[in-house]
Amino acid sequence: MNEFIEQFLIEARELVEQGTGDLLALESHPDDRERLDSAFRSFHTLKGSAGIVDFAAMARALHVAEDALEAVRSGTRPLTPRLVGDCLNALDQVLQWLDPIEAAGEAPADADPEADAVIARFAAAPGSTATAPVASTGPVGEPDSIGQRVLDAQVRMLEAAGTEGLAGRLDSAALVAKRALLRLGRSSAPIGPALARSLEAGDPAPLIAALRQGWVDAPAAIPADAAQEPVVRALRVDVERVDALVRLTGEITVVKTAIGHLADTAEAGGDSRLLAARLKEQHAVFDRLVGDLQHAVLGIRVLPLRQVFQRFPRQVRELGMQLGKPVRLETEGDDTEADKAIVETLFEPLLHVLRNAVDHGIEDEAGRREAGKPPIGVITLRGARQGEHVVIEIEDDGRGVDTGRVRAAAAGRGIASPAALAEMSEAEVIDLVFAPGFSTAATLSDVSGRGVGMDAVRTAIERMGGRATLDSRPGLGTVARLILPFTVMMTRVMTVRAGGQLFGVPFDAITETVRVPQGRIVSVGAARALVVRDRTVPIVDLGEALGTSAGGDRPDRDATIVIAAISGQLVGLEVDGLGERMEVMLKPIGGLLAGMRGVSGATLLGDGQVLLVLDLQDLVI
Repeated sequence: MNEFIEQFLIEARELVEQGTGDLLALESHPDDRERLDSAFRSFHTLKGSAGIVDFAAMARALHVAEDALEAVRSGTRPLTPRLVGDCLNALDQVLQWLDPIEAAGEAPADADPEADAVIARFAAAPGSTATAPVASTGPVGEPDSIGQRVLDAQVRMLEAAGTEGLAGRLDSAALVAKRALLRLGRSSAPIGPALARSLEAGDPAPLIAALRQGWVDAPAAIPADAAQEPVVRALRVDVERVDALVRLTGEITVVKTAIGHLADTAEAGGDSRLLAARLKEQHAVFDRLVGDLQHAVLGIRVLPLRQVFQRFPRQVRELGMQLGKPVRLETEGDDTEADKAIVETLFEPLLHVLRNAVDHGIEDEAGRREAGKPPIGVITLRGARQGEHVVIEIEDDGRGVDTGRVRAAAAGRGIASPAALAEMSEAEVIDLVFAPGFSTAATLSDVSGRGVGMDAVRTAIERMGGRATLDSRPGLGTVARLILPFTVMMTRVMTVRAGGQLFGVPFDAITETVRVPQGRIVSVGAARALVVRDRTVPIVDLGEALGTSAGGDRPDRDATIVIAAISGQLVGLEVDGLGERMEVMLKPIGGLLAGMRGVSGATLLGDGQVLLVLDLQDLVI
């Protein structure tokens, strides 16, 4: 991928995040001049970046949004909810463009219809000066002409009257100009000192002069073999984490040297008892360093929850408008870090929970007024690190879960019998919300009624090795809590033997292990079950489920049962024997075994044996 595209993708996502936050804040505080200037700079810098990578359609769309925000800054146009929505729509379109750019390594050639749709929204707004889009025809233009237009745009912005927000405009213009000059092979060295002089004097003249001179200067010399150098994909890593890896490398080198010395001593016939003690000591040090190294390496592949949290304020805002419910999303702890694979998988589960919170939790304006609540409902999306887990909470201040409606819906959909429902506690009734096919919606709509929302949430979270729970207080609100492992690469497992083979069972899924006489396991039709602590638990022979044993007659001996929680239900796994607990680094199954049912990954044991780690939900459900 071209290095300019690589840098463009990284910074475009950061600018979209910044612009989205500013716009949502402006909707609540339209007089916040600092936020308005920041939003304008985000759009301006995005537009300039689009020009640098020759993405004319994106530049056209953002230019219209930038003009609208400039009109608000100058006082010639009010900041209305519609304008905020149009600007958010433009940023959302930018995000939709970024994924295909990352996949293809270049700007899409057929983006004009999407850009025209963005421009049309601004043109249709009352008081807008934007004109209807005209489709681009012919070539976009030569790189030099594009670079000239980008630099000219920075100069025009800096020459605009007024000193308010000048520092932000200077920073933005310098950033865009550096990229443009670099893209065109011209030196950007004078830009930095000129920016410093302009900031110090409060005068854009030094930077304007540097921009004009940058265009006149001859292109910088490029080595003849530069084009053949491979472009390395960029990864932003905190320098402290790199320093930690360097430190650990040095300590491991010391241990390696010590072990080598012990090997030489053993070869020379040294005292075996003394050597064994020293070797055990060095092994303990090495074990600690390997653990530290694993955590340090895994820390490099983490992302802040902000990467997924930032996508929801606009979603919640538009859903509230669609349902006629004023609602605001607040985020806390979005700097909490989690494994990249987890962060990238969280969008769908969180979207389901948020949609349920807006549709079923938050009351309409009249209902909130009657309950003595503020007219605007609040949903809080909160992230936190707790030990080796990441906890995400989605809390609303709505009506809470109506357990009466839940009981009626569960009975009506055949999820539980009336007798079973009558015996359930309030917490167990609330947990029925996660049952497959459950819904309290009376009619089918774009938002609710399909019965796949919260069931999909629990399924997705458990596939990541986590748990999903729901707490509710009638009239006060509901808290959905997602408890996830910090990383999906390191997993705690307990080894079990089934059908003559060794397997790993995720330790977090195990609630207890029991040893019972075979006579306590009773047949229920074609299945078997066991009563444990007054609860009937279905029993699955793990060897039969995996196809490693034929089943049939069972020996007259005690049965070893691993009781695990799968999708909120207890299941007993009958195994031949229990092994040890361990923490393993999972590797995905590849080659001919890729996609094997019931297996989440594999790891190597100390004796070189391959241990398959089971995906219980896929295996049993």
